[in-house]
Amino acid sequence: MNVTTLDYVKSARQQPCQKRKEILSSDGSHGNYGAGETLPSKGLAPPSVVEPSSFQGLGEVLRQQLAHARIEANQPRFPLEVWEYIFELATHVPCTLVPELYEKSDCIDDQRLALQAALATKRSLVLVCKRWQYMTMRYLYRIVLVRTGLDLLVLDRTFRNYATGNGGCVGTRSPGQWTRRLDVTLDLRNECEDLDRCVKHLTYVIKSLPKLEIVSFTVPESLGPEPGSVIMPFRALDALRSSANSLRILHWSGSDFFPQVHQLEELLRDLPNLRVLRCYQLVWANGVIPSNILSSLTTLAVSGWVGRLYHPGEGGLHDACVSLREFIYYEGGRGQLPQEFPIHYGKYLTVVKWYLSFTWHHKELDLLLKSCPNLDRLTVSLDSLDPSVDSRLRTLSFPCVSYLGVKLEVLTFEELFRFLTHLRNTVPTLRVFQLVNPPIVARLMGPSKFSTELIVKNLNENPFRVEDDEGNLLSDRLLGRSDTWTTFPVRDYWEPFFETNLVVLRIEKHLVRVQLAVDPSNLL
Repeated sequence: MNVTTLDYVKSARQQPCQKRKEILSSDGSHGNYGAGETLPSKGLAPPSVVEPSSFQGLGEVLRQQLAHARIEANQPRFPLEVWEYIFELATHVPCTLVPELYEKSDCIDDQRLALQAALATKRSLVLVCKRWQYMTMRYLYRIVLVRTGLDLLVLDRTFRNYATGNGGCVGTRSPGQWTRRLDVTLDLRNECEDLDRCVKHLTYVIKSLPKLEIVSFTVPESLGPEPGSVIMPFRALDALRSSANSLRILHWSGSDFFPQVHQLEELLRDLPNLRVLRCYQLVWANGVIPSNILSSLTTLAVSGWVGRLYHPGEGGLHDACVSLREFIYYEGGRGQLPQEFPIHYGKYLTVVKWYLSFTWHHKELDLLLKSCPNLDRLTVSLDSLDPSVDSRLRTLSFPCVSYLGVKLEVLTFEELFRFLTHLRNTVPTLRVFQLVNPPIVARLMGPSKFSTELIVKNLNENPFRVEDDEGNLLSDRLLGRSDTWTTFPVRDYWEPFFETNLVVLRIEKHLVRVQLAVDPSNLL
């Protein structure tokens, strides 16, 4: 019986050479080599024909190789579920996806730095090896950030390559199927960014993301002679219809690269599951928004209104068609909020966030007290909590809410203690008071004329929680109790693995450190 060279090469490729116990030498005898030993070069050149007497020895080698392969196949491997859990912890940024983002939709613009840091981690994971690339691709493309025209060009080429079957990850139809959030922060004031070319690439990228849930546009203002002069082209806006059924949050920040209001109104009618909308302007007539827009919308954030006669929402207001529960108002230079809106929709609202550039007056709070009987959470902007700066603070009366958030420009602990005393006496239903802007909280963590013990005592004597911008107790923040440790044995998760291995996780703000006390040879 003759064995050709091709048959020999095929059988030799079944296992790596360093793991073979025996190999046929060039003179037909058997050379014994332990695992990991270097094979002589002459043993790598197989004869074109092996004699029948030597074939029996080759068959024994193959049987040993197959037995060794079966043993390795039965050995326990690091479970895929644990890898996915580790990747999730290493790349996760809190409150950036649905449904957690529903309650933090006004913080989308503040999440960019954390998302960029997470993106760097995801890219590093993808570059480790082919297997990690396949496992972490879904995390890399879960949130897509577009900061420059080059980002758009790369994404455009990537999705086109996958569409033609030339993608870089074998077995993946298109990475766009994993994308849940798209953030566009193009600076079109840069002369290197061509608007027409960017719109072309952006349109194709949006159409390549069929399962989008969150879309955010943040383009710097003053691109043209005046704010709002650069309008979002219809083809880019129309591309959002490719993910109409999955879209939950639609966010525009600023007045530039904003669509025409009538085109936006038509798009909103085709988004049946939209829950959160932030836009620069929204059309209405006589204080009434089109009812088909509000049928699924639970959170509305606007900066201004555009009056339009005889649109579908003018005829009347039907209770069954209104799902609105949260209203966020950003002062956009057009003055105060028209009273028609709270008069028509105040009875539905349970959450109001009022971010205005001018100082609060009693009439704003009086309007909320009269028009919003079900109000439970209120967030407001104040210049200062110092009564000497604003004497109205001494008599300011807030609604009976369970949550009060305050956005400030300056703050000291002395002013904070005085304001908390005022709240204890005037808002008996209050359960949580929060300082919502991070810079103010960071300044309070600096040196103070009060001792830490005195500050903590004054904070904890209130019947309600006093929280920082992340929702932690301000007193715990002062005492440095922000770290959380979690330890669990892998054997409790997957019994056939090792007996004493531990996975130790340390979560500190948005940083996740993972320490694996396992044998690296069993990880992959």
